[in-house]
Amino acid sequence: ALPPPPADAPRLIVVNQPSAPATAISVGHQIAPRRGHADFPALAVVASHFGEHRQFRGVLFQNIREARGMNYGDYAYAEAFVQAGWGRFARMHLARSHQFFSLWVRPVPNEDALFAARIVRWYFDALLRDGLTAENVAATVAYLDGYESLKRQTTLRRLADVIDARFYGVADDDYPTWLRAGLKALTAETTNAALRAHLKPAQSTMVVVTPDAEAFVKAVLANTPSPKTYASPKPADVVAEDAKIAVYPLGFTADQVRIVQAADFAK
Repeated sequence: ALPPPPADAPRLIVVNQPSAPATAISVGHQIAPRRGHADFPALAVVASHFGEHRQFRGVLFQNIREARGMNYGDYAYAEAFVQAGWGRFARMHLARSHQFFSLWVRPVPNEDALFAARIVRWYFDALLRDGLTAENVAATVAYLDGYESLKRQTTLRRLADVIDARFYGVADDDYPTWLRAGLKALTAETTNAALRAHLKPAQSTMVVVTPDAEAFVKAVLANTPSPKTYASPKPADVVAEDAKIAVYPLGFTADQVRIVQAADFAK
């Protein structure tokens, strides 16, 4: 088993899977806010704005899939997420003593592995630097007001919410009401304050599953350029941004990198 990361220490874990037809990437770190924490509604807005699971409106989706066509979807999560079956909602009863904020980059072509790692870090850093505008917050709060109701259409899911709310200590065991009140009170200032207090791209763990781990690590440590090519022309602004992303340093040092064999996970 992998040891827990030291506090505030970035690390890169590359899983060597020789038969992988594509490369998968996840990025994230532990956060203090859970359901019931005053800053959790703000982080829920940040995650939804950045990339709600299987939704098209997120920053990651719009820039990685829509603008560049690199993969199927790219999402962000303010708490642990495991998809329930083939739907779009989370499996019930995922309450945890410690939560984490994470980004999921659906598999990309192996030749785009390093560029994909860079682009997710590029936009994660930009999220922290630029924050959300008042319009971003208002639009996301309005979206969540309806979408959160869709997550609770069945008696079973509503009961699960009550049980989990009790675990988290949410007032009156009523998570939907608590969340809506928190969302309604948000401003751009309070949302960005929570974002900058809790999200730390430079201190995240990045996990990459790819067929040639050693080559990937070598390129990361050498900051080898990873220019992106396309089958069809892209707008000038995308091309210009790609040129910057292609040399964007991930910032890992050799002592922060570990290669793991995929076969070892089956033991």
